[in-house]
Amino acid sequence: MRNDSSEVPQIAHLRQAAQTLGVTVESILAEMGIASSEEELLPPFEVEWLWTLFLDISTGRGHNGVGPAGLTWTDIRNYAELQEIALRPWHANTIMALDLVYRD
Repeated sequence: MRNDSSEVPQIAHLRQAAQTLGVTVESILAEMGIASSEEELLPPFEVEWLWTLFLDISTGRGHNGVGPAGLTWTDIRNYAELQEIALRPWHANTIMALDLVYRD
């Protein structure tokens, strides 16, 4: 089990809920029918850095009155320039795809 800053926030919430209820995370996941273990909720190791990048960029996201505002290409470019990260087009496309799922 990974336990670092790139951890999916929902996992921390699940752990707290499990502790409060006196059950295991796996039993909560089984009850919800979404996964059989915490590991299934984490992104694959090979793209974990991209997930962390998405989470970092998302911290600067605005609100549009109905919900979180979508990320823009400019948001991604500005973040990459500020952090001196050389993003490939597929990286930016993946971040935008993650954002669509996040807001859905």
